[in-house]
Amino acid sequence: MTDNSPAGKLFSHYEQAGEEPPVLEKTYLSTNVLARMLWQRRAREIFRLLLPLVKKGDTVIDIGCGGGWYSKRFAEEGARVIATDIASGYVRQTRAYCRDVESVAVVQCDAANLPFADKSASVVIISEVLEHLVSPEQAVADIKRVLKNGGEVLMSVPSMLNIELAARLMAKMRGEFYEHLQSYTPWSFRRFASNNGFRVRHFGTCLFLPIPWGRLHSRIKAIEKVYNFTENIIAFVPGVNRLGRTIIILAQVE
Repeated sequence: MTDNSPAGKLFSHYEQAGEEPPVLEKTYLSTNVLARMLWQRRAREIFRLLLPLVKKGDTVIDIGCGGGWYSKRFAEEGARVIATDIASGYVRQTRAYCRDVESVAVVQCDAANLPFADKSASVVIISEVLEHLVSPEQAVADIKRVLKNGGEVLMSVPSMLNIELAARLMAKMRGEFYEHLQSYTPWSFRRFASNNGFRVRHFGTCLFLPIPWGRLHSRIKAIEKVYNFTENIIAFVPGVNRLGRTIIILAQVE
C-alpha cells in the first residue's frame, strides 16, 4: 500500500532520487559551471566555518550526506566521519564517492533516530536537511544527544526570503509534491535553534545573487570569480547580508 503521508511521500521521493544519476554530477561536480557555482559557494562557506574547528581524529557526523561531498572533505582533513542518509541510493553513492577514504563509515538511518552513542561526536553537520523533515525538533534533539560537551553543530536551510517562496508556489500551482515540508526566514531559524537548546555562535546567509538554472551552460571561469567576489562583498553589507538563499547557523549545546 502506498504511504501518502508527508513522510511517506518524502521517503519515496528520495528513494527515487537516489536511483538517478549520481547527485554530485548534478550539483557540486556539475558540468554546468553556473549550477556548480551555487553548490560550491555554499560548501565553501560551510568549510570556512567548520574546518578550523575539526581536529584530526574528531568524530564528525554528516546527516543527510547525499552524495558524500562534505563527508569526504572532512575525512581528508583527518576526521573520522560517519555519513548518514535515509535514502539507500544516496548511501550507495556516498560509499562509492568515499571508497578511497578509509575513515568514512556510511550508515542508512533516519535523521531523527541516530543509532549512535550519547556524546560521541565532536561536530555534526546537517545541511539542507531540516526543511525536509516532518519533525525537525526530533532531529535536533538527537543531535544534542550525540554531541560531546563543547561540540559544534552546523545547520543550513533554504530561506523563504529568496527563491524558496517562488519554488514552493510553482510546485503548488502545478499540483506537484514539494519536498520541503518546513519553511524558515533567517530570524525564525535562529529562534528555532535557540528554542531547541542551542547557543548560536554564527548566524548568516549566503547565495545572494540569482543564478540562471536549467540548460544554461558556460565554460567562462571569469564568471565564477566575479560571482564569488560579489558574494563576498555583499556578505558584509548590513541588512542585505540576511537575504541570501541559504541560512547558516553554527551553534553549541547550551
